[in-house]
Amino acid sequence: MSVRKSKDEAGSHRVEPGLLKTVRPAMFVQFLYGMIECWVFSRQNMRLVLAIPFLLLAGAGAFGAFWVNYSDNFSLLSRYENRYNEAARAGDRDLQETCLRALAGLDPGNFTYQFRVGLFLIDAGKTEEGYRLIDSIANAGELGFAEARMWLVKQAISAEPIQRLPGAELERQLLKVLEATPDDVDARRLLGEYYLRQNEYSLAEKHLGLAALKVPELNLLLAQLKKLQSRPGEDTKDIADRAVRELSRKLEDDRSNVMNRIYLHQAWMLADDRGNAEEILRSGLATAGDENPLSETDRRKLEVALAAFLVEDSLKLLQASQMNVDRVGGRIAEAIRLDASQRGIVAVAGLLQGRGLRLKPEILQPCVDFWQTQVDSGEPKVESTALADAEIVLCQLLLLTDRKDEAAEVMRGIAEQDPRRRLSLTRLLLEAGNTAEGEAILTEIIAENYALLDADAGNDDALFELCNALLQMKRPLEIRSLLQERVAAIPEQPTDREQRMQRFYSQSCLMEFDQLTGYSELAFSRIRDRAELEFGPASADELIPLLEGAVVGKSLPLGAIIRLSHLSLSRHPAAAAAENVIRDLRLAGGDGLNALLTLGTHALVLQEYDLAKIWLEQANTISRGNVSMILNNLAMCLVRSESPDLEKALELVGSGLSRTPENGDLLATRGEIFVRQENWDDALRDLVLAVQKRGDNPEVHRLLQQTYLALRDDQMSRTHGQIAEKLEFEQSQQR
Repeated sequence: MSVRKSKDEAGSHRVEPGLLKTVRPAMFVQFLYGMIECWVFSRQNMRLVLAIPFLLLAGAGAFGAFWVNYSDNFSLLSRYENRYNEAARAGDRDLQETCLRALAGLDPGNFTYQFRVGLFLIDAGKTEEGYRLIDSIANAGELGFAEARMWLVKQAISAEPIQRLPGAELERQLLKVLEATPDDVDARRLLGEYYLRQNEYSLAEKHLGLAALKVPELNLLLAQLKKLQSRPGEDTKDIADRAVRELSRKLEDDRSNVMNRIYLHQAWMLADDRGNAEEILRSGLATAGDENPLSETDRRKLEVALAAFLVEDSLKLLQASQMNVDRVGGRIAEAIRLDASQRGIVAVAGLLQGRGLRLKPEILQPCVDFWQTQVDSGEPKVESTALADAEIVLCQLLLLTDRKDEAAEVMRGIAEQDPRRRLSLTRLLLEAGNTAEGEAILTEIIAENYALLDADAGNDDALFELCNALLQMKRPLEIRSLLQERVAAIPEQPTDREQRMQRFYSQSCLMEFDQLTGYSELAFSRIRDRAELEFGPASADELIPLLEGAVVGKSLPLGAIIRLSHLSLSRHPAAAAAENVIRDLRLAGGDGLNALLTLGTHALVLQEYDLAKIWLEQANTISRGNVSMILNNLAMCLVRSESPDLEKALELVGSGLSRTPENGDLLATRGEIFVRQENWDDALRDLVLAVQKRGDNPEVHRLLQQTYLALRDDQMSRTHGQIAEKLEFEQSQQR
């Protein structure tokens, strides 16, 4: 049985600690609790009075702790910010650093101040210390500081980074940024571009698509990605149209922004509107003046972009049809005037020369001078161009300007440094007329590579070099013997190596066809009468297998299309078989549109309008009426056939001009329609515009001659008649 003690007895047993013990942190709470307990049991007011100082001290301590822990130091931080700004205005960098470090110390949990310290240190030349600080806060904890992570990424991909980061680290940093800030458009764009470089197209499309929702102009990059993946044209065009709308709005808001104009040009290209793509660049140069001045840098950007477009457009025109030779000469000359450094100029000039139009040496001279300077400097200033590449471009230009000996000498030096260039040297030697030396080197190369293949039949490098040498020696039968079994075993999805093998086999078949028939693409491009298409005594059994063999893989080579087209239009016994080959290729999924366009265009040139109409109508159906060249050529057939359909032709031309309003060919065709309708005022309007685009076309001048005569302007009629006669004479001399 317990006995409860009285209050007096309980209180008499308590021991009060001394003062020094009371103020110790370990005893303070316990003593405070004891004081409260004593007062509760005693109910003595005096003891409560004695406890009041301790209660006040405890409350003050709690408030102080709360203030220290939760105060935002706002007034103190503001004073340091103001002091920093004063130091910045005074240029006192030491005081600036002191203030920034103080700010970072006052608010250590706020990485913004530490990030500012890091940037300041880098700017002050303390690069290593600043980079370490930024790197530490970027990777602090699980998420770190997103702004610092973005800085690490951007400096790593800059032209002169403080420290490069491996691809995996770039990806990790950007993913961490998106984990912390999922709406960061810049991070999504950079991550999309990274995946694009890694050929991770699905991941790139995912991030670029999300970024484009916030920043619509990024649809341009997304459309470029879709085109790279060979997505359906409608899919790419839809995205490109969105980019066009957004970039057009941005350009309206700021007409002086040259980069927006260039981006809009790229978007028009992806939207397959080359007319607007060209116009947006030309208008930027044309509207520059006192009211809209262009800096030299901005003008140069526009000129380079327009030159690149003209070169690319010229290549497309030449690859589409040899009928476009006359259109390309002036465009490539303009491209040279704008930017002589465009490497594609060499390809265009080479194609023009192969089709009977040699650019005058004085037109190409600026290109020669530019690349000669690059070679002489020893360090080319052209992006992605090594010295050897610059020397090769110079060789090609010297060859195009008929300076073959100089070209061979430049290439001889290259070949001495790099034996793999011997084939380029032999090509130049043969073209320069130094046949003996060229064939001697080729014979040596052929023997070397036959020996390498005997030792290792799977040596592809030796095989390809051997095929190249045999092509130069015009020995296609040996190439076919080497490659026939290999090509037959290639699967439907060939590798890059297998595609290269297919190209060599195709070239050998076409070369053997030309040797049997005497075929020359240049000579046939000048023929205007179907009866003149001669293919010699070779039989269909000899010719058709060669043309079928030239078509390997999924694509239909343009050289094979052209030969099949000419053969099918000729009086040769193999004509029907050639037409069947084209039909079978189209049924098998070959490049049917290109084949139909080539067939129709050749028939148009040969004035076989009814036949051309059949091919071009099919091409127009497949292209859904979206190809200006097809629309124009089909309209010409309808105008010039024995039973013309002028209204239908006018409808086709109108459809084409709605897409490309400045197309000179379409304007000329519509002018011809108006002449047929004796609508002289509309004819004059279109033909004057057309002659500005196609001044080298005698047909346009003949139509203007007829139009001015009907309008009773005899002087202008005679002038255009004289120009037409001159152009017709020049063209007849080239045939």
